[in-house]
Amino acid sequence: MTPEDLERALRDTLSRQAARLPHPVDPAGTALRRGRRGRRRQVILGVATTAVATLLASSAVFGLGSPSAPGPAVIIVGDPPTETERPITDAERLILAPTDLPSVTPPPTPTAEPLGPPQVDLVVDRHLATADGLRIELPADGRVTTAHRTAGGWLVATARPAGRTNLWYVTRSEPPRPVLSGLDRLVLAPDGQRAAWRTGGTLYAGTLAGAQFANPVRATVLADTDPVGFVGLAVLLRRGSAGGYDVWTPMVGAHRPAWNRELVAVYGALPDGQTVVAAVTVPNHRRPCLALLDNGADLSRIATSCDVPVSATTGSVSPDGRWLLTNIDPERPMAHQRGTTAMVVDLTTLGGTTVKAASAGPALTGEPLWTGAGTAAHLAGTGELIRVTAPAAIEGADVERFPAAPDTSLLVTGPA
Repeated sequence: MTPEDLERALRDTLSRQAARLPHPVDPAGTALRRGRRGRRRQVILGVATTAVATLLASSAVFGLGSPSAPGPAVIIVGDPPTETERPITDAERLILAPTDLPSVTPPPTPTAEPLGPPQVDLVVDRHLATADGLRIELPADGRVTTAHRTAGGWLVATARPAGRTNLWYVTRSEPPRPVLSGLDRLVLAPDGQRAAWRTGGTLYAGTLAGAQFANPVRATVLADTDPVGFVGLAVLLRRGSAGGYDVWTPMVGAHRPAWNRELVAVYGALPDGQTVVAAVTVPNHRRPCLALLDNGADLSRIATSCDVPVSATTGSVSPDGRWLLTNIDPERPMAHQRGTTAMVVDLTTLGGTTVKAASAGPALTGEPLWTGAGTAAHLAGTGELIRVTAPAAIEGADVERFPAAPDTSLLVTGPA
């Protein structure tokens, strides 16, 4: 073969390679093809070296290349990138060498911000300190014994030195207005709209209209019969001399006594208004037992558990009827009590084989306030404001404690 033939063959070969069009590629194909390039380099390294030497020799012999830019020709091994190719993506890198990628650390899970003190109203000295920062002056005619939220304001009861009680209607913008005076006993309903009171041997019940109880219903009772709570539309009564509890329905009129002497404490009622949560005495048990009672059947027992160490003191049922917050019987401390004297009880388990109950911080000294589903606040004798989250307490969590302002004497109750 003459030098002219060899040069012509070489030019034809290079022309065909330059005219060859690239095949369309997809991202995965491009990634796989690039992954194979490394292996091709190793396989054809010797061939590439020979080809370079051949081209250099041909250039020297036949005068290929530019005289002004002498030097070796550049050979690209493998599939050259084309104009249609794009940079490889992270997903494509996983196809090639997943073990070569750096490990990715997931971002830390955000932790919940700790809650501040419960947003509640408090009686501090002679003022009502509201959750939104307002200080309202209260009547100065006696010690404040009850403060309850109601429509447009608060109902505040004060105890006179002679033992009588006065009731006031307090608002944000006006001086306190007297509502009732000279009462022997007073109790407010959870809704803040109803009240029952006794003066002498007459029992009254009424609904708040504006700042007055218009046309209250009355009934004649013994002088030691006191209203102590509400069960649905009925008023819960307690007798001092012979003991026992009974209910009076103002809509019926006169009180027809049917005293139940098993009851030693009533904590509240379930949302149906017919089921009462109480502590009762049971034969062959020295200490009180927890029970559900039927308001429509002379407060007879529906379910009872003597394994829960309830005490015959204060207590409260959550608005949804699931939780009871009360004090532990000091003569029957719970296991692992750790000095705490309050407890929560899951009332939905009452009547089953095991009743769920757990200790829940310092003892109640007054009525607690339910601030949400399963969450209650109360003012402890330690001067602290306590938040109890019932579901968490059942699982073993501790209560939250917040210092109360000096001279804080009472937690305001009632609907939010």
